[in-house]
Amino acid sequence: MLKITGTNEPWLNRLDHLICEVPDIDRAIALFTSFGFPVAWPKGRFWPQGLTAGIALGGLNLEFIQLDAGAPDEPAIRTLVFEPVNLDSAVHQLQKLGFPLRVADKWESNPELLKLRGFHERDCQTPQLICQNAFPESKSSFDFFICAYSEFLKMHLVPSAFPNSPKVHSITLGTPKLSEDWAFANTIWGLPSHPSDVTIQFAESLQHPNEVVEIATSLGSLDLSHWTSRFRFT
Repeated sequence: MLKITGTNEPWLNRLDHLICEVPDIDRAIALFTSFGFPVAWPKGRFWPQGLTAGIALGGLNLEFIQLDAGAPDEPAIRTLVFEPVNLDSAVHQLQKLGFPLRVADKWESNPELLKLRGFHERDCQTPQLICQNAFPESKSSFDFFICAYSEFLKMHLVPSAFPNSPKVHSITLGTPKLSEDWAFANTIWGLPSHPSDVTIQFAESLQHPNEVVEIATSLGSLDLSHWTSRFRFT
């Protein structure tokens, strides 16, 4: 087991959320709310290619997506999303490390979807900036991107907005190349190491490579390598 140790001058503030593709989004929501995790945002077509919803895990959010086409047979968390200290600085720093990113703004103009996101009625009448995303232009073992939310959504989605959510202590990523992938992620992500942060760990896994295989919480650990057999998603 290896842990991210961080850098003296981190360009990413924290792990903001995880993206989990599921075969049945309603069952996924029901499972995690039954554990006591609150809904961060309700189910809606926030992605053009499928339905999404958010669950507030204490310390980060878990975004479910049920794709219209190509939904997996088993749930899998393969994408990590980080909050930058400053988006421009993060993009510049990673460029210096030879890891360029492409920045794109995400806007929403659908009044109903803006309402679901919690925007005030008057603000739903005009397009609203949701976030700025920075996507890697080259492949890496772990799928990730950087997301800087608009000030309105940032205040509504931060961990402190869900004080009663059970706390997440760590996530574990499975990889068949333990030392190599840990060295890459520790350099590129460069997260600080603080007791209040969600710790990112790496464990050797041949069956579930490049996925989140465990989430350790104040309720206990969720072994995500056995979702279908233990939790009956399908």
